[in-house]
Amino acid sequence: MTNFLGVVIHSGFLPGILGDRAGQVEDIPIPANWHADIAEWGAALRAVELARESFTMAELGCGWGCWMSNTGVVARRLGLKPHLIGVEGDEGHIAFAREACASNGFAEDEVTLFHGIAAATAGTALFPRQKTSGMEWGLEPIFNATGEERGRALREGSHDELPMIPLDEVIGDRLDLLHVDIQGGEADLVDGCIDTLSRRVA
Repeated sequence: MTNFLGVVIHSGFLPGILGDRAGQVEDIPIPANWHADIAEWGAALRAVELARESFTMAELGCGWGCWMSNTGVVARRLGLKPHLIGVEGDEGHIAFAREACASNGFAEDEVTLFHGIAAATAGTALFPRQKTSGMEWGLEPIFNATGEERGRALREGSHDELPMIPLDEVIGDRLDLLHVDIQGGEADLVDGCIDTLSRRVA
């Protein structure tokens, strides 16, 4: 499927939503589309509009890289050099994001993907394992698991143990846009990183 920005989205990323929409071209999302409402679209595109010379963004809980692709395509159209950063706990979704970026014409050196959990500080967390990526998009990490919880989860194969990726490491020198969708952990992340956010995120 192709959206109103010209971004190519593989229907297999979200078979329950896009499975029968291959080949379609979407209209402008007023007041919303299957993915977001016009307010979120407007905020993301405004960040691109305010960027100068280059556009660097990070998407925490990036899934298939939807905001990476959408804002990156627009930035490139405006003559900006894009750098798209994604953090995601599901291994299959990381593969989707890599495929989406490639399908939309981004070079490898324009994309940075972290397989892990976005967090204020380094550490490890448990992340649920799903049989088929693209079926569940609301998976929540488990922080501060006890030794017993960790052992049981790893023995049963219900979770993977992943690194917590500190926001400071993700951001680098500066971001034009930070998109955060980490299933309820947003407030804790912002609270723990407010100084970094204030100094380094436009």
